[in-house]
Amino acid sequence: VTDPEDLKQAVNELYTRINAMGVGERSIRIENSNILLDFPGVQGLSADDLVQASAMSFHIVNEKFSAQNPTLREATQTFLQEVWNEAVVTNRKDAESVNLIAWEHLGGSVTEGEAFRPRSESARILLDNGLRLASPSDATVSAAFNDTVSAIAMWRGDDHTQWHGQTHPLLIVFRNYALEGSSLDSVQSAYDPTHGNILTFTVRSSYTGRHQTGNPRDDFFSWTSQFAKSRIAGTVREAYSRGEGWRMAVILNGSVISAPTLNEPLRDQAMIHGNFSQREVNRLVADLKAGSLSFTPKILSETNVSPDLGKEERFWGITAAIVGLVSVVVAMVSYYRFGGVVASAAVLLNLLIMWGV
Repeated sequence: VTDPEDLKQAVNELYTRINAMGVGERSIRIENSNILLDFPGVQGLSADDLVQASAMSFHIVNEKFSAQNPTLREATQTFLQEVWNEAVVTNRKDAESVNLIAWEHLGGSVTEGEAFRPRSESARILLDNGLRLASPSDATVSAAFNDTVSAIAMWRGDDHTQWHGQTHPLLIVFRNYALEGSSLDSVQSAYDPTHGNILTFTVRSSYTGRHQTGNPRDDFFSWTSQFAKSRIAGTVREAYSRGEGWRMAVILNGSVISAPTLNEPLRDQAMIHGNFSQREVNRLVADLKAGSLSFTPKILSETNVSPDLGKEERFWGITAAIVGLVSVVVAMVSYYRFGGVVASAAVLLNLLIMWGV
């Protein structure tokens, strides 16, 4: 990022977030295209804690290519298993790498203009039935309604017992989001006897980003109204989800924490659950209240100044002040006698006031 306006917005967002976290004596400034942040380490926060806000987004699950659709269930699960197997073998299990592997398996090529050539029969079936994954070179993601381009999301957890009956954690969702964390307001934690710790929130009426226009509530409704149970009845979409509403994946920091079914369209408010512990839900509430960032910061360096350095400087500063004061008092008393005593007392009083302030 080099645009001065973008840098100013980034500084303003950081300032707002840090204020909400109760960090005092901070200093934020811009140097070239970098942002320098100074704050006292005694407050128990690292640079990660300050700038790596919880990133949350809501994406509609593409039920046409899920285990819910009896027609394409086998091809979908085989394709996703092939993608996950390669991710495990090559140790590339992060979301970005998994999406790249899936795009290549579907037949994507880095050569511009080259036709898709699926690597397997399952990939060919999905491609023929309309599955399109976002190209790795296309980073454009927004809340605009687009049900033609999908992406791969991953369930939270490191074990198949946490992957909702699958032998892989992969799930196909629409790439564009229905709602993002920066559009949440009035975030609160609560307890539900059925789901445990839950998160409730309302949706803002406007976007906070400089380049974003429109209304988050309208965008949220635009997505959820297309796939809610009451709206898909009697349509082809109903067959893909066995007569139920399509699911909405809640993605937190790159992992799907829950995927509730949409029974009715959502607009102004909602609640989510994800088997949160009390500590997790409290941290999530604090992060979302502090404010999500419209950019992804990259920490280039982090320097911690040892408290011993400041302690040594304070010792020598006090020593120098005492030696200087004694020298001045001796010189003034020796030359002015009683007048020197009065002047020395005034200097000492002035010095004490300066130290006190």
